Formats: sequence, structure tokens, C-alpha cells
Amino acid sequence: MSYDQHADNLDASGHGVLRDARATVTELEAASRFGANSIGVELCSSSSAQGLATTASAMRHRSNATERLTDPVSGFLIKLAGGPSFYAPAESHELPWLDEKRREL
Repeated sequence: MSYDQHADNLDASGHGVLRDARATVTELEAASRFGANSIGVELCSSSSAQGLATTASAMRHRSNATERLTDPVSGFLIKLAGGPSFYAPAESHELPWLDEKRREL
């Protein structure tokens, strides 16, 4: 879960689902807002549990001009043990080095 501060990304119903979830993987900063069942992942690091590895990557807001006025945003590379990997971006543009990292996986 990324960029949860905005209702267009996570509305009241979504917050309810996360409160009832066994675990929520999110940005380190957002973990304090989600409570005890959240796992905060620092940017450019990974967290692994029960066959699921999650790596948080820095992202960029759509407009560089507004970036200094808005909250941080990240994307997540999610890798299933023995299964596929997929990338869950936030509503933003990727950083140039990220394509290379995804190809390595």
C-alpha cells in the first residue's frame, strides 16, 4: 500500500479492509498510520514473510513541480516464492534506474 493519505488511493472502505487484514505491507512512514498489523518497508529494502518478498522502490509524482508540496510515494516489487513477480506502482512515474532492477529479477 502506497500513498494512503489520499482518498482517491485508499478510501474509508479500504482503511477498514486494512484494519481487518492479518498484515499490510506498506511504506515505513505509513506503517505508523496502519497500526500493529502493518509491516513498514524502508525504500530500497525488502521484507519477507510466508513466501512473499516485498521491495519498496522510490517513485516520482506526476509533476516534479508539485513534488516538494506532496507526501512521499513509492511502488512495490512483489515476489512470490516459486512463483511470479509483479510490480505495483503508485500513481507516479518511475525512476530511471528502476527498469534495470526489474529486469534483473
